[in-house]
Amino acid sequence: MRTVLKAARVFMVFEVLEKSGEVIKTQPPVELLEEEQFDQQFTVTMVTTESSEEIKKKT
Repeated sequence: MRTVLKAARVFMVFEVLEKSGEVIKTQPPVELLEEEQFDQQFTVTMVTTESSEEIKKKT
């Protein structure tokens, strides 16, 4: 089953993350995320002063 509007969900997650720090890497790359070329999960590496627990609560 394909998740509807995966790219929209990615956008919303990035919008929240970018308010908390700087996204420096994603897996898969951003281009593939925008094209919905990923399964159900993706990984984000970011620089922030907030704890991982704080970030997880926001997303």
